[in-house]
Amino acid sequence: MSRGIKLIEIAKLSGVSVPCLSQIETGKFKGRKETRQKIANAFGVSEEILFGKNG
Repeated sequence: MSRGIKLIEIAKLSGVSVPCLSQIETGKFKGRKETRQKIANAFGVSEEILFGKNG
């Protein structure tokens, strides 16, 4: 059984709220560029790698 990272952990690392992360994860909200950059920084990758070239 694989265990992934929880939204609360990503929220703590990125400074982005859990509700916002949840909406981005489910595709209900794209997120601002600054928000996507914070999430990418938390994973140590570029925004383009995490979200694609078109965000």
